[in-house]
Amino acid sequence: VSLNSPATKKVSLLTLLNVLDSLALSKGRLLIITTNYIKRLDLALMRSSRVDLKLELYLANKDIIN
Repeated sequence: VSLNSPATKKVSLLTLLNVLDSLALSKGRLLIITTNYIKRLDLALMRSSRVDLKLELYLANKDIIN
């Protein structure tokens, strides 16, 4: 796959969940999942045994900056 071309292979949700679960068995691992559309994510991906912390970042405003 070229860096300039879109990816042509897709990963199934089941494969992704299996990879995440196998990573969770290893201690000292940190996985960061980012999205602009959290409601579009499958609930199986966001269950409590896979995601320990959910953090929403907002755009900074003047009060936050000062």
